[in-house]
Amino acid sequence: MKPILIYANKLDPGLKDEIQAGRLIPENCVVIAGQEQSEVSFYLHKEKHVFSQLSRPAPSILENYDQIRLPCKPVADIVNAYGSPFYIKIDIEHYDAPILQSLFQHNFYPPYISAESHAINVFSIFLAQRGYNAFKLVDGRSVSSDYANRTIQCERTKDLVKYSFPYHSAGPFGCDSDGE
Repeated sequence: MKPILIYANKLDPGLKDEIQAGRLIPENCVVIAGQEQSEVSFYLHKEKHVFSQLSRPAPSILENYDQIRLPCKPVADIVNAYGSPFYIKIDIEHYDAPILQSLFQHNFYPPYISAESHAINVFSIFLAQRGYNAFKLVDGRSVSSDYANRTIQCERTKDLVKYSFPYHSAGPFGCDSDGE
């Protein structure tokens, strides 16, 4: 199974080699949990792209966003097209829970999942699923300091490499993250 990258903004230039080698397949769309539609409203933060989101921002902060229309695809359609993933990372500001629910409703249970949690509902969804019995929590605010200059194992080549995770990243994957 090849990794799928879903993006709605510019691609990281560092991914060019992975794409050209066929190890990464870009899908330029917004991932949605529901039924197929061609476009959705997306809220692009005017100053910090990491705050951009699918869910309509609260009225008190709405002025910080530009509403745009972007193409979208249901998460189940993407998994059906490419196969069940070994690992899936979900980081859709305030929309992780619906994506997670949709995956499980369509009987997709990847061995590894990373999801952002702003509230208890993401944990509740995981706990309600059979087959998941171990969890690791990573504090996103401290990833860049906790995982600076860390030795990790490259999943594809099995090489050990030194890597410093940048601020606002998800941090290491699976056994490379701290804890049992």
